[in-house]
Amino acid sequence: MTKRSGKTWAVAGLLAVSLALTILAAQTTWASPSPATAAYGSVGQETFEQETFEYVGSRKCKKCHLPQFKSWEDTPMANTIDVLKPGERVDAKLDADLDPDADYTDDPTCLECHTVGYGEPSGFESLDATPDLAGTGCEACHGPGSAYIADNVMGNKNKKHSFEEVVAKGVVFPVPEDTCRKCHNDRSPFNAALDPKYELVYSKEKLDEQTHRHLKLKFDHGPMPAGTLFQDSQ
Repeated sequence: MTKRSGKTWAVAGLLAVSLALTILAAQTTWASPSPATAAYGSVGQETFEQETFEYVGSRKCKKCHLPQFKSWEDTPMANTIDVLKPGERVDAKLDADLDPDADYTDDPTCLECHTVGYGEPSGFESLDATPDLAGTGCEACHGPGSAYIADNVMGNKNKKHSFEEVVAKGVVFPVPEDTCRKCHNDRSPFNAALDPKYELVYSKEKLDEQTHRHLKLKFDHGPMPAGTLFQDSQ
C-alpha cells in the first residue's frame, strides 16, 4: 500500500511538471522567421514587441533615393514582369524551350523571382491587385519597407540615421550574394548552362549596371556594415 502510494505521488508530480511546462509554452510565443517578420517574441509572462514588416512598393523609396530609383527604372530588373507576357523575348524563350506565346504572369514558379514578395503576406498577388509590386523592385533585395521608410527611421526626421537603426527595422544591407542566387541559379530556365551571359557576377560594377547605381549618400550614416561592396558610396 505504501509503495503504491509512493508511485501515485511520483506520477502526480510528473503530471504537475508537465502541466507547468505546457502553460509556460503557451505563454511563450515566437514569430515565424520570414523576410516579412522581425521576431522578438515573449518569455514567460513578459511580452516583447513583435513587429511585422510589410511590402510597400518601390515608389515609396523614391522620395529619399530619387537618383537610385531612376537608375533602377532603366534596368531590366524594373521590368522583369514583362518577360512573362506573351510575345516578349521570343528568341530567348525558344532557346530555353519555353512557349513564347504563353502567359506566365500567373505562374507561381516565375512570379517568385519576377515580383516582390510573392507568396508572402502583403506581397505581390496579381497585376490588377498589386501593380506596384510587379517586377524586381527595391524590396526584393532590401526587404519589406513599411517600418524603415518611416520619417523617424529613414526619413526627414532622422536624416543622419545609422545603418544599425535601419537594419533593425528590416533593411537588408549589405545585400548578400545569396539573395541574388535565390533567383540567378540553375532552377531558372535562363541559366549559365544555356548561355554564359546568364552567369551571375556579384560585383559593384555589375550591380550598378543591373540593379541600380550605388551613389554616394548625401548624409553621414556612420561606418558601412562589414561585407559591403560599396564603401565608396558612404
